[in-house]
Amino acid sequence: MDKKTAFILTLYNTILFTVIFTVVGGLVNGFDWKAVPGQAAIGFIIGFCVGSIIPVGDFGGAVAAKLFPPGTRGFGLVMNQVTLLIMLVFMCPLMTIAFGSILGGAPIMAGLSASFNLFIPFYIVGSIVLELVGSKVTALAIKTAHPNGMPNE
Repeated sequence: MDKKTAFILTLYNTILFTVIFTVVGGLVNGFDWKAVPGQAAIGFIIGFCVGSIIPVGDFGGAVAAKLFPPGTRGFGLVMNQVTLLIMLVFMCPLMTIAFGSILGGAPIMAGLSASFNLFIPFYIVGSIVLELVGSKVTALAIKTAHPNGMPNE
């Protein structure tokens, strides 16, 4: 995937998962409506940075390619699951530090012990969302990046 498409895909996925994980977190922990916009904004910034810096899609694709041929349903399933897993491993502690320690004033070590409390609900919901709309989001990112078709086609 070229850099322009990868950038747009990261942007679209970050928007999608910011909304979804903000709702899931609110449903599990209860909504503090005054904090929701700030939580969503911080989640978006951290998610976009992590997705831009760490080539999670490349890692997911590499693992999937060892198990299935690219373009198959199995390849997409494995790639999505590995990508989501890697993102959540980084995002859970970073979000906990941002909300619990930086904004909430809790000691970092106290917050980190609870950083994976929402991992399972996020992983389950994220897996379902990726299976339902992951390929559509990727197709939209490709179309946005290259409205006249991919170069060198």
